Amino acid sequence: MADELLIELFDLVGPIVFEVAKQEINLLVGVDEEVRKLQGKLGMIKAMLDDAEERHAVKRRAEKLWLEQIQNQYYEMDDILDTWNTARIRAEIEKEEEKPPYVHFLAVVKEKVCSFVQSLLCCFNLPLRHDVGHKIRKLNEKLDTIPKDKVTRGIDFNRQPDVVPRPTTTSFADVSHIIGRDIYRDDPLRNLLDVDGLEETNSYRVISLVGMGGIGKTTLAQLAYNHPNVQAHFQIRMWICVSDPFDQCKVARAIINEIDPKHPLGDIKLQTLLCEIQKLIKEKKYFLVLDDVWIENSQIWEPFKLALKNGVHGSRILVSTRKQRAAEVMGSVHMINLELLANEDCLSIFNKIAFSNEEQPKYLEDLSKKLAIKCKGLPLAAKTLGSLMQNKRSRDGWNNILDSHMWELEDIENGLLAPLLLSYYELPSTMRRCFSYCAVFTKGYLFSRDQLVLHWMAQGYIESKANMELEVIAEEYFEKLAMRSFFQDFQRDEDSDGKIIGCKMHDIVHDFAQFMTKNEFFEIDGDKKLEIDCQSARHLHLKISEEMQFLESIYSAKNLRTLFLLSRERYYEFEMSFHRFQCLRTLILDCPIKELPNAVENLIHLRCLHMFENVEIKKFPKTFCNLCNLQSLNIENKEYFEKLPQEMSKLINLRHLIFYNTDTYYRKKLILPKGIGKLTGLRTLSIFNIGDKDDGEGGKLGELQNLNQLRGTLRICGMEKMVNVDEAQNAQLEDKKHLRELVLLFETQVFHWCEDKSRMENDVKVLKALRPPPNLQYLQIEGYEGNTIDHNWMMSWTTLKKLQLTCCNYLEHLPSLGQLPFLEVLEIKWLHNVKKVGDEFLGIEDSNRDFIFPNLKSLEFWRLDNWEEWIGMGGTGEEEEEENDNGIVTNPIIIKIMPRLQSLTILCCDRLKSLPDYLLTAPLLKKLKISSSKLLEERYQKWTREDWRKISHISNIKISGEYMKRDGEPQLELDNDPELQGILTIKEMGNMENVDEAQNAQLKDKILLHGLELVFETLDLLEPKEGNSEMEKFLKKREKRMENDVKALNALELPPSLQYLRIREYTGNTIYSNWMRSWTTLKKLQLNHCENLEHLPSLGQLPLLEVLETAWLQNVKKVGGEFLGIEDSKNKEDVDIIFPNLKSLEFVGLTNCEEWIGNGIMPCLQFLKIEACHILKSLPDYLLTAPLLKELEITHSPLLVERYLRGTRDNWCKISRISNIKLGTEYVQREPQCDLETYYDYGASEEDDVSEINEEDDVPEIREEDDVVKGDV
Repeated sequence: MADELLIELFDLVGPIVFEVAKQEINLLVGVDEEVRKLQGKLGMIKAMLDDAEERHAVKRRAEKLWLEQIQNQYYEMDDILDTWNTARIRAEIEKEEEKPPYVHFLAVVKEKVCSFVQSLLCCFNLPLRHDVGHKIRKLNEKLDTIPKDKVTRGIDFNRQPDVVPRPTTTSFADVSHIIGRDIYRDDPLRNLLDVDGLEETNSYRVISLVGMGGIGKTTLAQLAYNHPNVQAHFQIRMWICVSDPFDQCKVARAIINEIDPKHPLGDIKLQTLLCEIQKLIKEKKYFLVLDDVWIENSQIWEPFKLALKNGVHGSRILVSTRKQRAAEVMGSVHMINLELLANEDCLSIFNKIAFSNEEQPKYLEDLSKKLAIKCKGLPLAAKTLGSLMQNKRSRDGWNNILDSHMWELEDIENGLLAPLLLSYYELPSTMRRCFSYCAVFTKGYLFSRDQLVLHWMAQGYIESKANMELEVIAEEYFEKLAMRSFFQDFQRDEDSDGKIIGCKMHDIVHDFAQFMTKNEFFEIDGDKKLEIDCQSARHLHLKISEEMQFLESIYSAKNLRTLFLLSRERYYEFEMSFHRFQCLRTLILDCPIKELPNAVENLIHLRCLHMFENVEIKKFPKTFCNLCNLQSLNIENKEYFEKLPQEMSKLINLRHLIFYNTDTYYRKKLILPKGIGKLTGLRTLSIFNIGDKDDGEGGKLGELQNLNQLRGTLRICGMEKMVNVDEAQNAQLEDKKHLRELVLLFETQVFHWCEDKSRMENDVKVLKALRPPPNLQYLQIEGYEGNTIDHNWMMSWTTLKKLQLTCCNYLEHLPSLGQLPFLEVLEIKWLHNVKKVGDEFLGIEDSNRDFIFPNLKSLEFWRLDNWEEWIGMGGTGEEEEEENDNGIVTNPIIIKIMPRLQSLTILCCDRLKSLPDYLLTAPLLKKLKISSSKLLEERYQKWTREDWRKISHISNIKISGEYMKRDGEPQLELDNDPELQGILTIKEMGNMENVDEAQNAQLKDKILLHGLELVFETLDLLEPKEGNSEMEKFLKKREKRMENDVKALNALELPPSLQYLRIREYTGNTIYSNWMRSWTTLKKLQLNHCENLEHLPSLGQLPLLEVLETAWLQNVKKVGGEFLGIEDSKNKEDVDIIFPNLKSLEFVGLTNCEEWIGNGIMPCLQFLKIEACHILKSLPDYLLTAPLLKELEITHSPLLVERYLRGTRDNWCKISRISNIKLGTEYVQREPQCDLETYYDYGASEEDDVSEINEEDDVPEIREEDDVVKGDV
């Protein structure tokens, strides 16, 4: 009976099982075709999303929800396809390693169908094929509903695109209500238009105002347009609001209508319109304002450019634009990049609108100031917030606004962010995604250009183009975003033609980026309660605190593509279940995590891993090498990280392997595995450590053989370990045509006087065997112990621009370098065996050319301890007589040496006696520095040797840490030169005995002068000994000098647009407060060697001051309220905003200062440096609690170092939140992104010599009493 039931059941179920099995087999076989179809659908979905955004068509709630669903399906499709491609890559890797494929799934297939399924054995990972097939089938079912849902919900993206409203501007403005542009309003003729300057050859000049939306470009144009002098100067004034697109006929009609409103136009073509313009402006001086220009196509502007030449010479065109490219297309000869307003100006604008005609309530004063700071210098933000607060008078309401994002306060298309919306929609879809991604990082974050490029690539935002590297395309995106004013505060690499290497984003632009990604980006602060649902998150910035107990709650964010983990807590172990985030493309770790789990291999989509210094990981697990999609690996935690896993060769898509701060620590510690040479796609390999010959793990130099895509900089460490010359040749550096910088590091022997002949011979052979890359621009050789460098090898450096030879202790002669055609910078340091430099250095013997070092601009020699003689020809060259075959002398050949040399530095060369004349007479030499070189210092001192005359023509001479004067320089004969601009240095101020001389200089009329250096110079006499009869005369002379200095300084009336001021060697004991009140435009101030100054001047209320540096004010004993500009009688409980825009503050050499007190808020301070303040006991809280303070340096100040050193004092808690802290000689906390300088360089400050040797070149610590230190700081 039971058998009959089983047979009947089999008859019923059998066909069903067979049908299911058939479907499953079909699914396995057809998955490849399904993948191809899905790829096509992915492109269609992406096009649909881009089109919807392009048309601004998403308005209704139903449309937004439907589009979000489509976006989610797009991500799901992308993940499935990436999973499939990853499996294929892994299969190829396994095949390469001759590993059997994964065949577990075959165990469940019956033998009778094996003949059919055997054909699938060549396929990879059958369980995965099955899984992907099911996912695609389910996804296709969802995608099939898209057209139906679109019809059901009445969604139509084919309708006419919505146009974001563009405001039409006019020339009308109440100039009296314009705040914060005094520098332009005082005299726009010179500061903006320069109409009284020299007449140019063209009939008109184009000036452009460039800046982000809302910064006040139109307002400034209105100031110029309505200025009485402009109205009187030009016969015709025209105001045209251009906007986008640039309609040629519309603009032409507008110009005609501005000139003659009654002129008949009709429906005429562009040619006729331009002819009419030519007639109307003929023989007339015109002023044309083109407001809100967006064009980037020069052909559109070209017809106007030609037609407008018909006016009189001296005509002007003023363009306002957000895009630097537009300004270039318009032919601008001068671009004015508008700066942000000071906080005080924003406060004035805000109060004027918020309180209108009523008086501001006292209880809202502090919140008004905080809201003004929130505006971050943007006038439009101040106006918007002012309007928002007009009818709000409760502190709770104001605090709510203060804690809100800008985009939460207003209608996005009609409020503050509307100008940004216009700029955003003008971008291509790829660049819009790149811009929006910046919301992942916090406000005020210093972006690295290179890192941002790698993050964009990891997210798949960069569209590939034929024959173009993805990195190059991404860099173009960055440049275009920068030129459209989406970034600011640029950091540039001057050695790379001013290339942008870092930048920031304005807070309001950051708010806008957050708005555009508000459904995908989330930021969680560990100190706050988690009140958001992360399920829809694609990008998460998570700040973790020790008390944070809800990490499990973020595991719901399983679709994350970016995870940025940040923590400054170092006293607990941190673990993270990475397997929960299997969709990650980018993982940024800045927290004390100790290891990556084996489950890290589950992050199969990961493209970018970035570990900051805070990470405590020493090595990666073996499973890390299964991340075959990884493109960039950035490792900054040099204190911990030691080695890479041996199977790194499996990361076949790795393009960038970056180790930051590749110093001595990394050279000795980091182990690179064998097989790294298989990563042929590497574009960046920042360091290559050669393994020991007996090392079974470390790689050999021959690993570089096939890495021909390497770009940028390559540092090769452990060159002395190579004992086989073939290994050097096998590296085939000559094939690395994209490599621009090469650093060759040999390990220096501790006792370099113990000669190792075998090492010496080996170093020579190895260096000779290396064939440099063909396009090399920078080369550094360090620790080389050969006694010579092969001449033929050097001659292959034909493209070299910068060369450094360091610690080459056995090199007996400088190599012959004079024939390197493009060499611009040459630095030679610590060559202890060189005793003489002669013509061999110039390469004259082998020369058939007229120039030696034809392009050399900077030459430096440091620490050549045994160097005694430097000989060479006289003058800038040598005349050589040439004989023909008959022995007859023909015309002499004139050889010019270093015709472009601009800077010469000699440091710590004690035995060198003199410099050759060809150096000192170099025609362009502007800077000479001699320090810690006793014989040279004595020879070229100003008053002691006749050799002074050989160098007196040089503009900038610094000997023994002191700047020397330039002979014959005029002092204050400036009254006949109103066009002076830039920076002016006035020396020997102390020699003025007549105050009228200072007044006659009429500096107040130098409206183009932005920088001023006043050098008084120390008393040119020695102080007599006690009891000496000359003492009384000396004291009287010194007292008179002090009085004269005070009078001379007070008599100077400063230029109205002064931004940089330096006062040096002033002997007065005070600086008058009335004189200081004229510093309203000042941005950078330096007070150096004012040794009699008893109190710091009152500077706290200078509205625009950004950088303040004081050095060697030994008579200052206390810093108090007078420095802040706060009256002593004021209630101590009141807290004022002081130094409202100060970003950088340095106190150096206040050796007698004991106390620093005061109270206030420094809202913008970012950098604080205290050095050589030996008896200063503490710092005031208003400094340490500055909200934006990111970097603190305290050196050579033992009481302060002891007070704030972590682990020794409770005061550590006051500074622990600061990102970068240096106490003594060590960094206690450090964030690499902040290494770039952020201060304004308005003046040519060379006062930072304290650290120039100690920090840059790893020499023994220099004492404070040494000349190198005690000169200028």
